[in-house]
Amino acid sequence: MISQKQIPAKRICLRSLDPGELGQLAVSFGEPVYRGSQLARWIYSENIFSWDQIKNLPKTFLTRLREETVLSNLEFVDSSGSKDTSIKFLFRTKDGHFLETVLIRKNDRNTVCLSTQLGCKMSCSFCASSKEGFIRNLETSEIVCQLAEVRHRIEEPVHNLVYMGMGEPLENFDAVMKSIEIFNADWGYAIGARHITVSTVGLAPGIEKFSEKKLRQVRLSISIHSPFDKVRNEIVPVNRKYPLKTLIGTLKNERRKFGREYTFEYTLLKGVNDRDEDAEELSKLAKDAGAKVNLIAYNPIEDAPFERPELAQMRKFRQILDQHHVRNTLRISSGLDINAACGQLRLHREREVRL
Repeated sequence: MISQKQIPAKRICLRSLDPGELGQLAVSFGEPVYRGSQLARWIYSENIFSWDQIKNLPKTFLTRLREETVLSNLEFVDSSGSKDTSIKFLFRTKDGHFLETVLIRKNDRNTVCLSTQLGCKMSCSFCASSKEGFIRNLETSEIVCQLAEVRHRIEEPVHNLVYMGMGEPLENFDAVMKSIEIFNADWGYAIGARHITVSTVGLAPGIEKFSEKKLRQVRLSISIHSPFDKVRNEIVPVNRKYPLKTLIGTLKNERRKFGREYTFEYTLLKGVNDRDEDAEELSKLAKDAGAKVNLIAYNPIEDAPFERPELAQMRKFRQILDQHHVRNTLRISSGLDINAACGQLRLHREREVRL
């Protein structure tokens, strides 16, 4: 385990640098520029966590790296295994805050759910991430180190990445884009773009900016949660700034320009958004935007007055989508026994620290 005292705040974390930047670092240490590509292979492809694992770099260079850089700027705190094969990892950042990452195992595929912020500004009423307020954006290295740390601890390949953990990814745009580059690049973790999904609560300008990057194979997921502005205003407050008409118009426009496909994330809340009329209206929105729908059974959290609908009602909701020929899936939330809903474990630990 990396001790918090061993993560000096001023040392650069190498897991934010591409081969060119690593080459510049090598030159500043008196080494040839090609050392950058060698170093990138060890950091990303080999996913090393000890300088002793490197076999083809000069000892003088390794000594400078030990003294002036770090391989991870996250401290592993704890992990909780789930009966349904999810594992939640809790890390501490160099400034002492808690950060969550979740590994989901399903059908022999490993998916890592990444956080992009400490806390969240969006204040969705059924999400734990906002309960302790917003602290700051994560650095690129802190996003990348989540994958590196999980891979190091499970010693298994990771097949999919989803930016669906704590925070709003499009609020931390530059760091998220740089992390995607590192995850996708052949010199990085070589995860295919189609296996990377970015989730947003519906920030229309951020969606436009994201689409302009022309990362068409990187999937974009929109947290809808209600097809009616009146309800969405309450449970997803950003809707007051970017109402459904604006959001759907943006999605349609970006789809026309770039051929982008979308997924609507829809958390089912008993008596709030699980009615037949909700399913009917959601079907219209999905068809209008050309989106598939991912239905999610609500994962209860502290301090939130919501309940999970009965399974029969969730199935009926899905049947209505089927009748309208809307592609959909129903996901029963993973990790109920480890508080795996976004922000729950962090929320508990932050409150424990204050006691």
